[in-house]
Amino acid sequence: MQSLLNQTVYHHFYDSLSAGVCVIRADSREEILFVNRRVPELYGCKSEDEFYRMTGGTFCGMTKPSDGRPLRTHVAKGKPYSYWYYDIPAGNGSASSAEMIIAPDKRDGIPVYICQIFTEEMKTEGFKSDGLTGLPGVYDFTERIFTLLRSCRDEKKLDQWVVVYFNIVNFKSYNNANGIIGGDRVIKKTAEILQDVFDGCYLGHLSADNFAALVPRDFAGSGIHEAIQSVNDIIRNKSVLFKAGVFFPDNDNDDKTLRSAVDFARIACDSISEDATKTEAVYNSRMQASAEKKSYILNHFDSALENGYIRVYYQPVVRTMTQKLCSFEALARWEDPEMGMITPADFIPLLEHYRLIGRLDAYVVKNVCRFLKERRDNGYDILPVSVNFSRLDFDLINPIGLLKETLDQYGLPHSCIHVEITETIMAWDRDRLIKIIRDFHEAGFEVWLDDFGSDYSSLKSLHYYPFDVLKIDLEFFRNFNERGRKIITSVVMMAKSLGMYTLAEGVETEQQLEFLRTINCGRI
Repeated sequence: MQSLLNQTVYHHFYDSLSAGVCVIRADSREEILFVNRRVPELYGCKSEDEFYRMTGGTFCGMTKPSDGRPLRTHVAKGKPYSYWYYDIPAGNGSASSAEMIIAPDKRDGIPVYICQIFTEEMKTEGFKSDGLTGLPGVYDFTERIFTLLRSCRDEKKLDQWVVVYFNIVNFKSYNNANGIIGGDRVIKKTAEILQDVFDGCYLGHLSADNFAALVPRDFAGSGIHEAIQSVNDIIRNKSVLFKAGVFFPDNDNDDKTLRSAVDFARIACDSISEDATKTEAVYNSRMQASAEKKSYILNHFDSALENGYIRVYYQPVVRTMTQKLCSFEALARWEDPEMGMITPADFIPLLEHYRLIGRLDAYVVKNVCRFLKERRDNGYDILPVSVNFSRLDFDLINPIGLLKETLDQYGLPHSCIHVEITETIMAWDRDRLIKIIRDFHEAGFEVWLDDFGSDYSSLKSLHYYPFDVLKIDLEFFRNFNERGRKIITSVVMMAKSLGMYTLAEGVETEQQLEFLRTINCGRI
């Protein structure tokens, strides 16, 4: 299935590299989509066709039977690249030790792993520079940097240097818009700019859109600023920005710290990747703690689901006038045996960023249906439960199909679950959102708009969307003044005129409850 990728373009780029490069599809089969000219040579094959016959066209065939773990198990979640050491089962019956550097990516819309393969012989011969920029690659750069930093520490001169990590944030979108060849031009030009600005400094091209440098401290500030501005002037895209992270080593650093210097600079750079107002950041220990927490969440998400560490709690919804219980809202809470309580503010945005949120929301739906069935089987009345769906769920999973299938599996009516979608979904195409709401209604589900007033929504836009319930964001009650009361009143009146019910979040005092009764806000 190599034809899924443009073989001519990929050979044009990757055949110039001294390392073996293969592109492997990130699915259960782990099909090989592309290999450069070097890979068949490393496997003792005379041609690509012979290599594909030998391996069966899958990653499993690239390894010895004793190594037979899937490629995905060698990938560290949340890391830009991972390392794996293995033996190449060459076609001539021999084997050679090799290191594989694995980078998750997406090419031509396909989730893939970009894998670079280096034999021990290649390392000894000093390879691992790339043919695109001429700069040292990740292995050669990090080893050389460690040696230089350790030497400077021994001479008590570490405070004269800084390690800088550069990244072209959102470069995939630039490649999608301009093609791989257009992206290659930017990478080459970026390398030229860095070589010009940091003339005489040690530079490296770590992966597709990542560079690093060891720079004199007294020149670092002006040099970094100049490089960032020059590269961004070439890219000319507000959503694709060249950014830098900086790590300041000192003479008290041990070998472990110096070995991690590039990673620390990367952590600093990653900390501003989603902040369009910042292009430079300096590493501090809080960033490390945050990065470790993110890494822990990503690496333990699967086990949290499997072991039930993520639990579903049911928040009561009561009628304002009678204070009688009328439904529940399902809330996911992560109670970890090592980390303790991990807040939704920590794990939900991260799961959304890495497109794992669909698995969490499907887990919640199944737990809610199981809970409702158990209550019914034990003779208790069941009340509806509202379940939140992220806007990403509509691209990652099929929420309507999931609800139908799960409710039918447990023998429950569709009216048992209400659908909550967050306000950010209103930034979507209007026709798509109208269709989603209509499809839910036709399947027998109420649709609630969560966090109204927190971000995208406006009174005018609600005219188009037939939500059943409007949930007023709790921020209105944190500043419960006269102005806030007027806004809440107008929202409730507007919703009522459009045939929508209202629910107020964050009500904490009797004064707030009495106010909501006077304006006929239906639920809290």
